[in-house]
Amino acid sequence: MKKLVLGTVIMASLLVGQMGYASESTSTSSTDNSSSKVLSSEVNDTTETTTDESIPDALAMTKSDIFLLMNDMVNEGKLSQFQYEGLISRLEKVNTVEEATLVYSDANDLAKQNKELYQSSFDEKVYNTKHQLELLVQAGRLTQKQADEFVAKVDSSKTIDALDDIWAEIEKAVDKISTKATSTIETNITETSTTENDKKTETVAKIPNSSDKQSASLPKTGEKKSSVGLQLSLVASLFLVSILMKRKL
Repeated sequence: MKKLVLGTVIMASLLVGQMGYASESTSTSSTDNSSSKVLSSEVNDTTETTTDESIPDALAMTKSDIFLLMNDMVNEGKLSQFQYEGLISRLEKVNTVEEATLVYSDANDLAKQNKELYQSSFDEKVYNTKHQLELLVQAGRLTQKQADEFVAKVDSSKTIDALDDIWAEIEKAVDKISTKATSTIETNITETSTTENDKKTETVAKIPNSSDKQSASLPKTGEKKSSVGLQLSLVASLFLVSILMKRKL
């Protein structure tokens, strides 16, 4: 009988212990779930806050980087000042990183187009410069040696500004040759004029004056009287001869 009672008590104790453990487990599990939910909510709130704050920072950094890149482009001549100002105005108005990236993409496209147009203008200027050098040689305003030296400079140039500087040198060389040629022509004209004047002076010296001719051809006073006396004597002689002949008849 005692054994039966003792066994019943033990079984009851075990049952009570198991029920208490189960209750504690349930309470602990409920508490853990609640804590997990609170922690998860806090993490989500923190993540959302961090994400919201990081977007403006990323946009500002992107805009700052693009601004520096486009500033380098305009300084290097890849973008015109007008294009640069238009792109900066667009960049200041964007609200997302994607929009800022699109502005930079457009800047690269414009830089590429400008490079192609610049190269086309450069090639055209090289051709025109060489052609003008040929014409200057044909006109005698430059020597072939000078033209060859300028062509070598043109071939080694890389920018339109360099070609402009070369053309300025060509104009100076042409002006120098023109000035020298003009001076030579004026000297020749002066020498020719002097020679002709000398010849005219000699010719005038050789030609006698008309008054000299007249004085040389006119007889002197004694000579004129002598001629008149001879003429009178001849007339008188003829008159006497004619009278004598009439008397004889």
